[in-house]
Amino acid sequence: MANRILIAGYYGFDNGGDELILFSLLNQLKKLNDKLEITVLSRNPSRTGKSYKVNAINRWNPFGVALAILHTELFVFGGGGLLQDLTSSWSIYYYLGLILLAKLFFKKVLLISQGVGPIRRKISRKVTKIVLGFVDLITARDELSKFELGRLNVGLSVFIVPDPVFNLDRFAFTSRVKISSTSPLCEGRGSLSNQRPVIGVCLQGGGKGERFTETIREICDELVTKIESKILFIPFHKGEDWKISKDVIAKSINDYQLFLWQDVEDLFKIYDKIDLVLGMRLHSIILACLLGKPFVAISLPETHPLYDPKVEGFLELLGHKAIDMAIPVVEIAEKVNQILANRQSFLEQLFPRVAKLKECSRKNMEIVQSLL
Repeated sequence: MANRILIAGYYGFDNGGDELILFSLLNQLKKLNDKLEITVLSRNPSRTGKSYKVNAINRWNPFGVALAILHTELFVFGGGGLLQDLTSSWSIYYYLGLILLAKLFFKKVLLISQGVGPIRRKISRKVTKIVLGFVDLITARDELSKFELGRLNVGLSVFIVPDPVFNLDRFAFTSRVKISSTSPLCEGRGSLSNQRPVIGVCLQGGGKGERFTETIREICDELVTKIESKILFIPFHKGEDWKISKDVIAKSINDYQLFLWQDVEDLFKIYDKIDLVLGMRLHSIILACLLGKPFVAISLPETHPLYDPKVEGFLELLGHKAIDMAIPVVEIAEKVNQILANRQSFLEQLFPRVAKLKECSRKNMEIVQSLL
């Protein structure tokens, strides 16, 4: 009988980063053993099943989830920031509950390349410490996550294994149809088909306020004025990021475009059109690394209540730092201009570190194989 694996994560929520993680995990698992029976918990099981040609069940169906756990041999929690209470105060309990249920059924549980924290509530920290003590193995995606697990004192040896997306490459897809600025996936004024540098702007929405929107508008307008760039917004989350991108476009007198991806292949293809990524989303930066695009990561100030350290944690692995949005807009534009002007040097320094991360990321599949 084939080995059965159940995968849980933030899937089916129109979040490009998490969909990239799932796509990568499924690719790796099929390479490991093409006879594996894989089931995915998803908010949108019909779309997940169709997109990835895999069995998927509704993550909110308690009976379906319980049966899936009962019949699996290994329960894998895919990468991403599942164990945190910054974006939601209760989602952490959903994942901890799944872990507990799996251990009640005596199932093996593996947490892959987890971005742990921030976990701010005392009760959440206590419950997380207790539940993670039952897990068979955890890998953390960066030093910050490993440090957070150490603070929780979970009693397990934790390895650092980079994000699963590092196992993807541009040849993972069968379709090679190119996207143009007149594609139905692009909306807005202007065209990308000229000699001006195209900057892909990947924001992170979610209640950051009017001042945040205005600052982004100022940055983009300064880039148009200073280096005559074209601005293409790429919302990785179709809800939050799409809304904030539309708000910025509405405030500007310049011709900006908005890219509406349908599946993860679209994200790979649109990156072929851009010259630099100005990103807040972790996977917008990871994808830039994989596809050889220079980037500038921007971040909220550490004092901001919605500050999320996960991008900083990843950048440490690359020897980079994010730019604080509190600094003057002209300085941010100048940084972008410098990197564009020295693109080759930037990439030459980046590639050896990316190659090392790609090599390290294969460790997850070795662990999966040892647990089956």
